[in-house]
Amino acid sequence: MKLHKGQRVRIKTFKKRPHSWNDEGYMDRFMGKVVIIKDPDKVGIEGDRRGWIFEPTDFEPTNVGKGKK
Repeated sequence: MKLHKGQRVRIKTFKKRPHSWNDEGYMDRFMGKVVIIKDPDKVGIEGDRRGWIFEPTDFEPTNVGKGKK
């Protein structure tokens, strides 16, 4: 999935924490949440003060925030 700044996506819920995530589980709180992409190059999300970096494969598309056409 191609990510864009300002895009709303959902962070996937995993049975086992991805290998690239923080080992202590600090990133686990984001599982299942709809977030806004802040930096598509570094795959950062808005509102994250710690600066966690996600993989593009950690996200799935969502319709949240899209208006009806």
